[in-house]
This record gives sequence, structure tokens and C-alpha cells, in this order.
Amino acid sequence: MNINGTETEITTLPYSGIDIPTTPTPSATLSDITGDQGTVNITGVAVGETVTVYDADDNALGTAVTGSNGTAQIVFTFPNAQGELSVRVNINGTDTEIATLPYSGIDIPTTPTPAADLTNITGDQGTVTVSGVAVGNTISIYSEANNVLATGTANANGEALLTFTFPNAQGELSVRITINGTETEITTLPYSGIDIPTIPAPAADITTITGDQGTVTVSGVAVGNTVSIYSEANEVLATGTANANGEAVLTFTFPNAQGELSVRVTANGTETEIGTLPYSGVEVPTDPTTPATPVVNLVDVQGTQGTIELSGLQAGDVVTVQSDVYGQGTVQLGTITIGADGNGNVNIQLPASEGQLVITLNRNGNTSVLQTINYREGETPPPTNPPTNPGTSDDDDNVGSNRTPGVLGIPAPVTAATVDTPVPAVEEPVTPPTDNAVEAASGEATDVELDNADKITLVTTDKQNFSDVSGHWAEAEINRLQDLSILNGVGDNNYDPNALITRAQFTQMINNLLKLSPNTSSKAYSDVTTDKWYYNAINAVSATGITKGYTDDSYQPDQQITREEMSNILTNTLSYLEPSTSFDADANQTLTPFRDSNNTSDWAKESLATTVNEGIMQGRPNGLISPKDNTTRAEAAMTISRLMQKMAEKFNITE
Repeated sequence: MNINGTETEITTLPYSGIDIPTTPTPSATLSDITGDQGTVNITGVAVGETVTVYDADDNALGTAVTGSNGTAQIVFTFPNAQGELSVRVNINGTDTEIATLPYSGIDIPTTPTPAADLTNITGDQGTVTVSGVAVGNTISIYSEANNVLATGTANANGEALLTFTFPNAQGELSVRITINGTETEITTLPYSGIDIPTIPAPAADITTITGDQGTVTVSGVAVGNTVSIYSEANEVLATGTANANGEAVLTFTFPNAQGELSVRVTANGTETEIGTLPYSGVEVPTDPTTPATPVVNLVDVQGTQGTIELSGLQAGDVVTVQSDVYGQGTVQLGTITIGADGNGNVNIQLPASEGQLVITLNRNGNTSVLQTINYREGETPPPTNPPTNPGTSDDDDNVGSNRTPGVLGIPAPVTAATVDTPVPAVEEPVTPPTDNAVEAASGEATDVELDNADKITLVTTDKQNFSDVSGHWAEAEINRLQDLSILNGVGDNNYDPNALITRAQFTQMINNLLKLSPNTSSKAYSDVTTDKWYYNAINAVSATGITKGYTDDSYQPDQQITREEMSNILTNTLSYLEPSTSFDADANQTLTPFRDSNNTSDWAKESLATTVNEGIMQGRPNGLISPKDNTTRAEAAMTISRLMQKMAEKFNITE
């Protein structure tokens, strides 16, 4: 009793014989072991409790919830042949172990180890048999280059059979399995002695020439590939498809009497040149609709009187005759507007005993030099024939063999297809930059400071022509430069026009052109010694600033010159001959039409653009400028000839 917060006992009550229910003790037993399957029976657990069976590594094997009688049954798979199970009940979030159940003698099925073997090798074909993998797993075979050769899926027996083509005669295969998105190598299989079929290299030949018709036979290309023949102007002449033998026979019409074909194969959307085929002596029919070629001759010379005879022009053409009198400047001698017959005569009085006539043509507002003629009192120059093949590539002969040295032809029309360049705008002279040399062994130094050059006299001598240039596309130019003592042969009266030219050989050409004197005070190169044949030429040209070699103080004279290195020397030669004129060109605008312009070194972009812009260097027939390519001796001669034409007023050519 509690009175006023105080509890007081008022009596006690004894009792006995009460029937108290017994609380069962939780227990678990292991039964029904079949193979690797077993059952755990649980009793004495409160209703609704969660019971779990664990292996010795504490991995859960099975879980159940006790029913209304406090029992549960858990069926599970034994993890191994013997060990001990732990049975635990979770009460209020806490696991309590109620029993441990040791076991042994369990029959655990054997899991096969993945394996692979190389079988059935026939020629370049092989088979890999894979076993011991799970049904549905993906199996792949890789080459040493990590290329997938074959892929398959494991069947109900855990096997896969993969057939593939060996990539080479010997090497090692990698066999890999993909499980749950993860690829794992299961083995490697070395191999050797495989019979790999020989793949023929693509080849092309001109097999027949009849009149202006020709046939090119192409072999060694993949079946179904497209084969095309292009002219030097990058025009498609013929197209065909390779047959089952990897061959194609293409018939076409030659665009001109001599030149070079480009044979290209298109595979997977990419066109690749497989060869170039030079040709000459083709009988191209004369097109009566072709406009006449202008012809200019100085005739009827009597004392200081003479006549410029003109033919092959267009009505409305305006022709002006000027005289570049040696040491006195330019004098205008006469002008004529051509009539409907395309002919005309300009009577002139020669202002001096000798000099050079410059005949210009204004057609539709565009002015170009039509011809230059050297004259001397008492002498009548021989008739000048028009160029027979005024082409636009580096492999063209733009001056006929019978032309008076120094005579210029009408420039070829500028079109996007020929990748030719417009006449550059004249800019105010700029002060040459200070030293801006590239890194060592990266190319020619690019700075140049040149003095004005006087007119250079070149004497023509009738020499025995080189024996190995007859019929070559550059024959006329090579013979002409040989007669002017600009070119040197390679011995036995040979020029070797298709050989690659070295830096020393090209420098010697420049030296011969400019008639430079040896200069022992010029820059000394570590690899140019006084006992070398090229010593005087390299030192003389270096003294002008036209070439400076490499920034590691070497010249690398025996190294084959690249087109971009050659362009740098040619650009500096232009500045040497005409220091008051800026020959700068927009490199981006000039070089962008060429598909490989991005291959040009930064130090060479301006000089390469200049030589292209001035018509001294031009692109390949395949639309490339090829700045890193080496140059043949014939191509080098052609650039020297074009430079002379460009700077004709700087040369006095005499007999």
C-alpha cells in the first residue's frame, strides 16, 4: 500500500503447483545430403525469426524464416567436400549462432579448366578448339597486333570451334573469354611455318600505243577495286575495275605528245597513286579548232632598222615592242593593234648597237611578256619557233629546243585543275628580316641580305649533248642549260636526269648560273672541306646569303635536296637578282589548293609559296606539292630554266 508516497507491506501470499510452460532451446541438424546438396532443419526458434546458414568463410549459403511452430528448413549447396557450417538466427537485428554443423565426404562436381588448342592448319587457314567454358560465353582469337581474327560462342558442352586466317607465317595467338562484360585471356598459342600467300605489288605498264590511243595494263590489285588513269592536268583519261585476277586493262586517248600518266587505285573510298608512267613520241592529231600559237620574229634588219613580224595572234590584241638597252634602261619602240587575220608588223629603229627587245601582249586587259629577243648590230636573230608543249607541271618543257635563249612563251591559262598560280601583285620592297634560322637539321636558314646584282653574261657554246637525255621530257631544257655551262654531267657524257639531286649539286647549278667567284671568307661549314669538288661553289653561294646551310654549322652537301629546301634557295636567288622587288606571297592562299600543303615545314611555307606564285615550281599531276619529296636532276634543271625566264632581263646571253 502506498500512502502519501510511502509504500507499506500489508501481507504475504505463499503459492505452489503452478504449471509453467517449458521454453524450447533453439537447435539445428544437417540432413538429406545428396551430391553437393544438403538440408539444415531448425527448431526452437521464435515465430518469424530469420535463420541463415554460413560456410567457414562466412559466406551465406541459404536463408529462411521460421513458421508458426518455430521451425525452418534451408536447402543449400556445399562449397567444398568437408568443413563446418554456422547456423545463425537474427533477433532484433543481431545475429546469434545457435549451432555449428561439421560435414565431410561431400561429392563436389569437378569444374573444368578452360583450354584451347590449335588444330587443322591448312595453308593460311587454322582452327582453334576451346573447351571448359560456361555455356554462352564469348570466345575471341587475337593476333599479336591485337586484331580480332575470329569470335564464337560456347555451346551446351562448354565448347567453341573458331576458324580464322593467319595474319603472318609465325607468331602467337591470344585466346580470350568474355564473362559478365570482362574479357580475360585463357591461353596463348604460338605458331610457325604457316604458308601465307604472296600478295603481288600493284603494277602498271603502258602496253600499246597506236596513234594517240594507248592501253595501260594494271596488275596486283584487289578484285573490284577501281583503277583510274590521270593526265598531268589531273584529268581522268580512263577508269576500270580490277577483275578476278586483280587485273584491269584501260584504253585511253593521250592528251598530248609527251608527258606523264598517273595510275591510281581506289580502295575503301581512298584513292592512292600506284605508279607514274612517262611517255613521249605520241602522234596527237592536230585540232584545226585550236587557236594559233603566237610567233614573233625580228626580220629585215638593216643597220639600226628592223621589223618585228607577228602572227598567230587574236584580233584586238595590243602588242608593244620595247628595247632593254644594256646599261641605259627601257625604250618603247612601237605598238600595234592586231587585225582580224591575227598578223601584224611593227617597224622599229634599234636604239643601240646591241640590246634586248621585249615584246609584250595585252589581251583583254591582261599584259604578259610575249617574247624577248637579243640583238646585235649587223646580225639577224634566227627565226623563233613557238613552244611545242607549253605545259604547266614540273615535268613540262616550256621552251622549245629551237628558241632563242631567254625567250619567254605565253603563260598557260590559270585554272583550278592545273593548280597553277596567278601573276603576283607587285609590292613595295621590304627590308629583309634579321636572322630567322630554323632549328638544326630542320632546313635551310631563311634570312637573306643581298646586294644588287649586275646583268649576268652567259655564253652559249655548241656542246655535245648528253647521251642519256634524248627523248626525255626535259631534253630541250637540259641541252640548253648545258650549252650555257650551267649543268654538269655525271661522267661518260651522261646527265642521269631521273637521279635524285644532292644539295651540293643544286648549289653548283646556282653558282654556275650566277657566275659567282670563290669566296674564302664566307661561312665555314663543318662538313665542307677545301678538298671537295663543291667547296668553291658552296662557299661562293653562301657568301651571297642565298644559302646558309643548317644551324648546326653543317651543309650536308651529299644529302638529297627536298623540294622545300630547293624553294628556299630559289626564292633567295630571286631576291639576289632583284633586291628591290618583294617576292612575298600569301602562303595560305597559294598553298591551300594542294592537298598536302600542311606537310610543309613552317620555315619553308613563304619560300615555297613564292616559287609557286612566280611559276618557278609547280605541283605534281596528282594535286600534291610534295614539299618533303626529293628532286630529280631533270626537275632541278627545269626550275633553273623557269627562274631564268622569270628574270630574263637580268641575263645577257651571247653566242
